[in-house]
Amino acid sequence: MSSGMDELAAIYVIADPDQDRWTEACRRYCAEQGYNLAAVVLVEPGDDGARWAQVHAMADRGELDVLVVARRDQLPRRRRPRVEVVAEMPDRRHARHHNRPRIIR
Repeated sequence: MSSGMDELAAIYVIADPDQDRWTEACRRYCAEQGYNLAAVVLVEPGDDGARWAQVHAMADRGELDVLVVARRDQLPRRRRPRVEVVAEMPDRRHARHHNRPRIIR
């Protein structure tokens, strides 16, 4: 996948009183990165995950390369696949691991 001008982006924004501010901030970010804005996905209160599924379908069809979100807490909590960022996780040094993960090469 190439970067910048060749990439299609969608903005994923929660419908709330700040939605216009966040949408504009995401539009500016897309412009700064050189992304072509393909869609703004507005998530209404009570959404059952339909918009998240719509985003996945767009990516599967090649209509989307990048999803831009203003804040991590605007992503659905029960999304699949779930995204976890190690640097943002609580310290787990003391957790016990009984199973070793598979290494896929």
